[in-house]
Amino acid sequence: MATRVAKTGGSGSKEFAAASQPVKITELDQDLDAIFGSIDNTNIANGASIATAKLAGDGGITAAMLASNAVTNTKIAAGATVTSVQTASVALATTIATSDTLLATLGPFTSRATKVLLLGQLVGFVTAKQTPASLTIEIRRDGVVISATQSRYKMAGLVDGNLQVSTFPLAFPIAFVDSPTNASHTYAIVATVSATGATPTTIVTDNQNAGTVFAVELA
Repeated sequence: MATRVAKTGGSGSKEFAAASQPVKITELDQDLDAIFGSIDNTNIANGASIATAKLAGDGGITAAMLASNAVTNTKIAAGATVTSVQTASVALATTIATSDTLLATLGPFTSRATKVLLLGQLVGFVTAKQTPASLTIEIRRDGVVISATQSRYKMAGLVDGNLQVSTFPLAFPIAFVDSPTNASHTYAIVATVSATGATPTTIVTDNQNAGTVFAVELA
């Protein structure tokens, strides 16, 4: 804290009004040196309203300087909580085979090791025949399965000795929350069907709008 010097003839007082006259320039100089050479927190009044332009732009505000729950929604810029968004359309008019069938690819994009929301929908048609089929939708990150969802279809049978075939729309949801590492990643939506027999059930994506998948990384 800046401390003024005692004035000559002032009986220890630090005020020029109590000092011998004329005032000594050296003592005034010492006062000014003490004030301007020792500006710190103790010399700044509470509520001094120091302008932002006077503060160093060094990014020095740390988490410890913020009170818990101090940052509200109104203080966060729109879009600041999302760092990356990737979208991809599901492949059109694609028959899902018993081997891996690639339906969509998202990325590559660089993750900050935060949560990634994977959302979307597969749209197509199921032609249900006598042999049932199990549809498996996998989400893969960098070729590794991180989510697998399965559904089974069979809606056909024999009526008066004749095979009845039913075709109905398919809307298969895709939803997963991933926690990738801080690196570049690529996501893939891969589908397979398990169907055997002479009249297996088949699944084909729509030929106009087969759906869209999204990868949304949160800050």
